[in-house]
Amino acid sequence: MENSMRRDLAKQQLAFGSRMEAIFDLPDAKAVANISIFAALLWMIFIDCKRPFQVAFLRLHAVGFGRWLISFCGLRRTSDAKLEHAISVARRQSALSKRVLFLSRTQRVFHLWHVVHRPFSYAFAILAILHIGIALFMGYRL
Repeated sequence: MENSMRRDLAKQQLAFGSRMEAIFDLPDAKAVANISIFAALLWMIFIDCKRPFQVAFLRLHAVGFGRWLISFCGLRRTSDAKLEHAISVARRQSALSKRVLFLSRTQRVFHLWHVVHRPFSYAFAILAILHIGIALFMGYRL
């Protein structure tokens, strides 16, 4: 799927230049492997937050200042269908690349989440059963 998107994006880059590569601004795989889980979470959030601004900057260069302002400073779609298709492909490719890059860290985060979450969920299930049992025992029936 990633190779298919790369081929499609390569075709689109001929029309819009190399500015599409700014959307793929991701860290090294070695750097991601060496950072802490908390730093990886922050890095993923940062990448997701900066992507709309990178796309807005790309729209500015592709359509010009006037149409860029009309599209709410590039944060909304423009009327250029080719550009929007290229941006759509670039966004999907960037998201897929980010998922692949941070896959091991994301798996570790979810493992830790389950380690912490499981005792709390069991405790709350037991408390809910006790609460219902005591309520029925005390005579609070419908």
